[in-house]
Amino acid sequence: MIMLSIEDVLLIAKKLIERFGGTFGIRDKGLLESSLNNAFQTFDGEELYKTDVEKIAVISYSIIRNHPLIDGNKRLGISVLLILCKLNNIILEYTREGAVDLAIRIAEGSIDIEDVVEWIKKHEKK
Repeated sequence: MIMLSIEDVLLIAKKLIERFGGTFGIRDKGLLESSLNNAFQTFDGEELYKTDVEKIAVISYSIIRNHPLIDGNKRLGISVLLILCKLNNIILEYTREGAVDLAIRIAEGSIDIEDVVEWIKKHEKK
């Protein structure tokens, strides 16, 4: 899977704040690192998240739920989801409203990682 570095993610976050407003800053760098690394966890030598779609869902979900930045966590989580899908040849057809709704539902805790996986699969262009 093609992955983004923490530096890439912070640059994306900064650009989002510049474009849409808010305060750029890292609330907890460890939480951001954890958000990016959670998708690659193993147990007893087996990956917990085997597919690229699962990994992307975990990363996006973790960024939004862990709240590692001062501002813009939902925007960043969804932007990272969309960028990682594109980098990994997962072409999505979605509306802006649908992506915003996904971010809000993740932030509220009304959906889980499996729901994010299903959202990606549902919007994947076949």
